[in-house]
Amino acid sequence: LCLPPTTANSLTMVLARLARPSSNRRGGCLRIFYRPVASAASRAAARLKAAERAAAQEGESGASKNTAASASHTKRQKNQGAAAATSSGSNTSSPFRRPVAWGDKRFYDESALEEEMRRVFDVCHGCRRCFNLCNSFPKLFELIDKAPNGEVDSLDAESFGSVADECTLCDMCFIEKCPYVPPHEFDIDFPKLMLRYRAVQHKWENAEAAEGRDDVSRSVTGEAARGGRRFLADPSTNRKLAVPPPESALERLLVDVDTVGPLATALPRATDTALANRAVRRVLKALVGVDVDARVPAYRKPNQSSKPVAKETRNAEILHARAPRRVALYSTCTGEYNGNGAVGAAAAVLERNGVHVEVVYPECCGMPQMEGGHLGDVAGRADRIAKALEPYLSQGFDVVSVTASCSLMLKQEWPLLLPENKLVQRLAESSHDIHEYLANIVKEPWWKPANPLSARAVLHFACHARALNTGHSARSLLATVPDLSVEAVVRCSGHGGSWGVKHTETAMKVGAPAISRAAKVSASAAENEQVFIASECPLAAKHIAHGVERENAPSRAHVSPV
Repeated sequence: LCLPPTTANSLTMVLARLARPSSNRRGGCLRIFYRPVASAASRAAARLKAAERAAAQEGESGASKNTAASASHTKRQKNQGAAAATSSGSNTSSPFRRPVAWGDKRFYDESALEEEMRRVFDVCHGCRRCFNLCNSFPKLFELIDKAPNGEVDSLDAESFGSVADECTLCDMCFIEKCPYVPPHEFDIDFPKLMLRYRAVQHKWENAEAAEGRDDVSRSVTGEAARGGRRFLADPSTNRKLAVPPPESALERLLVDVDTVGPLATALPRATDTALANRAVRRVLKALVGVDVDARVPAYRKPNQSSKPVAKETRNAEILHARAPRRVALYSTCTGEYNGNGAVGAAAAVLERNGVHVEVVYPECCGMPQMEGGHLGDVAGRADRIAKALEPYLSQGFDVVSVTASCSLMLKQEWPLLLPENKLVQRLAESSHDIHEYLANIVKEPWWKPANPLSARAVLHFACHARALNTGHSARSLLATVPDLSVEAVVRCSGHGGSWGVKHTETAMKVGAPAISRAAKVSASAAENEQVFIASECPLAAKHIAHGVERENAPSRAHVSPV
């Protein structure tokens, strides 16, 4: 019989029960044999091993000199993983990510990219553990199921773009689901493959930005990183990747927050009024694709959000005698232009506990550009911001970001783009997310407990906060607030940054479990009971609050946990 695992387990229990001795039956004997059916993943493994043997027979030499940057970075990650595995008593290495080889011309080879996408899609087809994450995977599996032979090799390459377009780069497939991430021989990193697809749209811009840099990786992840192994399938007429052209100048302007932000905050009320007008939103939909029903952040003048609000609580004696900590608080673009309150709140909490705070904002970290594949632009921002913050690093400051996505850029994404940039690596080691930082300070004896707050909070654990792999710091932080009841929601909000404002209905569908949970808490609260919707990601909190309203539950304030 060929049965799913759940059915096989149930059948085993029934047969075992029948085989037991009874009053009118002599003792029986039950033997059950399992033979796993070869899946697409196992077939892909066989193909990879066959390709390895073929490559060895051809006498391929070792890595060339231009792979040194990637090799050294990967070796460090492997050594860290091995050390972690040794300390935990395990024989397996910890997962790691390879540097993004955006400085290599092969990275933009569309034929090689198509082969790699087919290989990864074939492994995903045989696994399907990520079916309930972002819409990329349901879209991929639907395409495969409708393919002529139900396999990846018969997929039309022109359909690959529809899979890449649905990816929000949340990293949850890599962090929580995929069993085939490095160091596994399948070497799967689905988000970085989708990022590569988008980077190909801007290959001339990215290649020009990488020209002359000596701190970028020049060893292509995927097929080149595995010695040239390729997806082994018969050539067919449907093997022609169709990468769309770059976005329009207006679409790119939309995510250039350091250009749009100052203009919008010059007259914030007029900007917010215009963005609330349906006619204006229809024009935006036609020009740049912003959904008419999407909730966009309100604008505030920069000095209303970035200026610390608790300067009167500073105490030099406490600062130097009890808590010699200094923080460069990176306000991020949302704190600088949208006034979400997190910057002032973070400064207030830190200063209340004797931490010296200086608010800094050199420029946007580049997450919106990262989502679009503008890797050269992001690398330039990483270089400039690291140089701007170098004086703080030299004086022993900790760099703390108030938004999880920006923390992820500083700590993980920038080092992968510039693996040999020592200043960027140094900044990554000194960077913290605000909730992680405060959750550690809570343990100090000089921490001042928060005042009681009789309320309920729906705390959403943002995807990029999970990708930081620092635990649920926000929950640990709110657990110190007396009388506050916290309902944790560990599901994707569905927003996905700039992707979410263009795909509102899909974002609501992906975020339905989190929204439904928040709506139930909101609806069950007493009439006079205060309820907050909090998330480490300000866009996620706003999106969930929007979804709660659509479910006809009472409207609630959306805030940062800090």
